[in-house]
Amino acid sequence: MVTLRFWRGKISYKVTNISSNKNTSATLLDSGNIVLRNDNLSMLWQSFDYPTDTMLPGMKLGYDKRAGKTWSLVSWKSIEDPSPGVFSLEFDPNGTGQIFILQGSTMYWASGIWVGDGEVFSLIPEMRLNNMFNFSYSLTKDENYFNYSMYNSSIVSKLVLDVSGQIKQTRWFEDSHQWHSYWFQPRTQCEVYAYCGPFGICHGDACECLQGFEPGSPHNWNLKDTSGGCVRKTVLQSGDTTHTNGERDRFLLPSNVRLPDYPLTLPTTSATQCKSTCLNNCSCSAYAYYGDKCIVWGGDLLNSQQLSDDNSNGQDFYLKLAGSELNGKVSSSKWKVWLIVTLAISVTLAFVIWGIWRRLQIKGEDLLLFDFSNSSEDTKYELSEANRLWRAEKKEVDLPVFSFASASAATNNFSVENKLGQGGFGPVYMSQKGYEVAVKRLLKRSGQRWELKNEAMLIAKLQHLNLVKLLGCCIEQDEKILIYEYMPNKSLDFFLFEPANHGILYWETQVHIIEGIAQGLLYLHHYSKLRIIYRDLKAGNIPLDEGMNSKI
Repeated sequence: MVTLRFWRGKISYKVTNISSNKNTSATLLDSGNIVLRNDNLSMLWQSFDYPTDTMLPGMKLGYDKRAGKTWSLVSWKSIEDPSPGVFSLEFDPNGTGQIFILQGSTMYWASGIWVGDGEVFSLIPEMRLNNMFNFSYSLTKDENYFNYSMYNSSIVSKLVLDVSGQIKQTRWFEDSHQWHSYWFQPRTQCEVYAYCGPFGICHGDACECLQGFEPGSPHNWNLKDTSGGCVRKTVLQSGDTTHTNGERDRFLLPSNVRLPDYPLTLPTTSATQCKSTCLNNCSCSAYAYYGDKCIVWGGDLLNSQQLSDDNSNGQDFYLKLAGSELNGKVSSSKWKVWLIVTLAISVTLAFVIWGIWRRLQIKGEDLLLFDFSNSSEDTKYELSEANRLWRAEKKEVDLPVFSFASASAATNNFSVENKLGQGGFGPVYMSQKGYEVAVKRLLKRSGQRWELKNEAMLIAKLQHLNLVKLLGCCIEQDEKILIYEYMPNKSLDFFLFEPANHGILYWETQVHIIEGIAQGLLYLHHYSKLRIIYRDLKAGNIPLDEGMNSKI
């Protein structure tokens, strides 16, 4: 009888109890695997077959059908108590190629399917952001598992399921004696499985009901318990019949979303046939048509997520709703009232619209000919100050307004060659004609015209060495453009995350950049009369000028 125990302080853990008629040896390998062997060097037991909350390189996560063996991770009960907790990380035994985090027996998070070309799970694209980890997925007759190894075997790494239900891929740094996290899941509440319940959609970290639906339990919803999801405001028709009011079911197109889980693929020949199939099937809730494939969802829609405008991973699908939820019909009596009111005020509206139209025709300054030399006076003043920390804002700011025609000409009609980057509110272009400036063309839904002008006037009052200076704007018809000073050294992420640029930033330069960021934040958060809290600080939002001065 062989019993293997470990001690941690006053607590002992029995990890195995096996029978052997011969002498047995235990060996701790460099991989972290503890192996028991007999005199013939036959393996009797290994710790890699019994993972706890940690997966090391070479371990497996999955199952062996032939031996009836399962490899899964189980979280600790607390950070000090290694007894089994409530979370487990398991491989889907149904062969979907996903890994799940379960909370007890309830689904908590899903990785998405394994994408062979990218060698990642579809909902964890950051797995391949560096060339350190070699992830693989094996599907054979007898085994189905996920594992990983290190391209550089000298690097110490682990994947841990912690007590909060997060999985974290980390690496050990000997110099600092700390674990550094490379990626973790779920990153936000939106990635917790069915966080918003049936027919709910996660937006940011908040839940909303899809259009045509309302909270099933408003009381629980107001208490932030959204797991019950949403229910239809108006029931659907059945098959191809019509409602008593003559309205048929129709489809709404939610755009740029992470599609709901568990779709089915149907053999159809066209988008029209796919739509008709869903429309005439009472259990069909939504459909999508991509690459000649008809994808449908039956019953509840789970795990939908509204993605941000700068996230290109979203897709569109068609949500089936009662026709009354989309057409906005009103009764004949109400229609007559609206008609009378409309006719009564039509003359007044005509004059108002004409006045607004006249204002929209006003053209601004010519960006190609404008002299920006005076706009640098504030920066020069701050450089000459001994403290270099702050100065009072101008009471009045003369913010130039430019014509759209000149902004278009300065950027070669907003050509791709002039594009500097893409932000959450629109692309940024470089003006290569006339004075070098950065031209940010805002998306059409980015605020109203005069609201934008007022906000631009307020931003222009902020004058500091470590803030990107707003030089002007363009507000013409539905075009909204901001003109900023040009930053020739791009942004900080260009030097941090581009492999070819590693090592360019010397220590003195790094300290100078950090100090500039801190000075800019100090000004915004404390010394500016227009108190502003900056909540989107990241390397991509830290541009660098020709002197490697960091700006916000």
